[in-house]
Parts: sequence; structure tokens; C-alpha cells
Amino acid sequence: GGWTVGGITAMREVASDPQAFLMLWLVGWAIGWIFAAGTIAAQLGGSQIIRVVCRDLEISDGILSVRRRYRYRGDQIRHLDSRDPNPTGLPFGNGSLHIPFTRPRQGAIKFDYGARTIYAAASVDEAEGRMIMAWLAPRLPRSAVGVTE
Repeated sequence: GGWTVGGITAMREVASDPQAFLMLWLVGWAIGWIFAAGTIAAQLGGSQIIRVVCRDLEISDGILSVRRRYRYRGDQIRHLDSRDPNPTGLPFGNGSLHIPFTRPRQGAIKFDYGARTIYAAASVDEAEGRMIMAWLAPRLPRSAVGVTE
């Protein structure tokens, strides 16, 4: 709220007396406001959908119909496992604050995909992660959960 009031006040000032510094400051303010509004919208109406499509794993992140989808080939997934998404127990510990429309860096589900480790289900706990894992395992190739075909 304070950020918005400060921006509106700066816009009124620019409208009455345009100043280069204040206009440049407003550009930074707008970028920060969009980031903050997106984060609040993601907390209120955002979701992550994990589904299996033709033995491939699709993870989509978004707010309502505005979504970013990541699709991972099932035969390239290795070491699918559940884990404690926040082992330290600290708020926002280990980068658990998820920035909307980016790949999470922590989560209750993790797997190797080539040279990367992919995380999903950042907002659930370890027990829920195990339930998701149990649902995913029979739907993905056996090699994804460590069983060779």
C-alpha cells in the first residue's frame, strides 16, 4: 500500500513539474510494483499444476489462465523423489520463496533432468510430496523412479 501511495504521489509531482530524476525513479517504481503485485496475485490466486501427458511430465505455474508450462520428457527424467521442501524450518529458508513464472529452487518433489535438478510442489509439505510422488510413479516411465526397464 505504501509503495502504491508513493508512486501515485510521484506521478502527481511529475504531472505538475516534469523532472528527469523523478521520471527515472518512476520506471524503477513501476517494475517493483509489477513484481510485488504479481507476487501477491500468485499468493492469492496462483497454482502449480503437475500432470502426466503421454508419459511426459508437465508442470505449469500461473495465476488463473496466465500460465507458464514446462514439459519434461518422461524417458529423460531420473531419480524422481519426494523430500522436505524446507529442511531448516525457517520461513523463506533455502530460497523457498517462489517467484511467479520461474522455476522453483525448492519443492517437495525433485528429479534430475539431464544436468539439472528440477523442483516442483514448493507449497506442499513432505507428506503431500510423497502422495504426489506415489501418484506420478506409475504414470511415468520406470526409469524415472530409478527402476531400469
